[in-house]
Amino acid sequence: MLRSGTTQRLVQNEATFLRSWEWGGRWAQVILPPDRLPAEPDPGRYLSAAWSLESVGPRAAARSAYAAAARQWPDQELSWLAWSNLLIGDKESATALAVLDEGLQYNPQSDVLQLNRATLLLDRGQQEEALRIARAVAGRSGPWQAQAHDLLLEIENAGTPNVSRPAAGSP
Repeated sequence: MLRSGTTQRLVQNEATFLRSWEWGGRWAQVILPPDRLPAEPDPGRYLSAAWSLESVGPRAAARSAYAAAARQWPDQELSWLAWSNLLIGDKESATALAVLDEGLQYNPQSDVLQLNRATLLLDRGQQEEALRIARAVAGRSGPWQAQAHDLLLEIENAGTPNVSRPAAGSP
């Protein structure tokens, strides 16, 4: 059976099918469940597909994809970041905090994971721990230093969480 751009279900004999498939460059597509990785997985491509799934599909499927990525590539901070941000968006801060804690076991120097953790801790009323983390990240140069300074100022000056503040790594 051939599915072409014009015919959904074209029944052909084997020789005709193979010739048509050859003319088409032997192109095929395999759709896997979100928590199952391809035979030769690539973290960048897989996470890009998971982000696309999150934006158009059921969030539970994206959650499964991020969890699979974190299991496959635990040293890739983006897996943990995407997973925690999805959970934060779903108002599951306790689960997001657990995901960040696990991600930090594999990526202890990750400023973005630390910053997300500090934001969650602040929102949960744990200002001292959030302050300690924000100071540490703000004291290091890097792409998250400015956001860490903003969080540090918020903690020191206002002392109360700003519920409109996006999680680290959010657009």
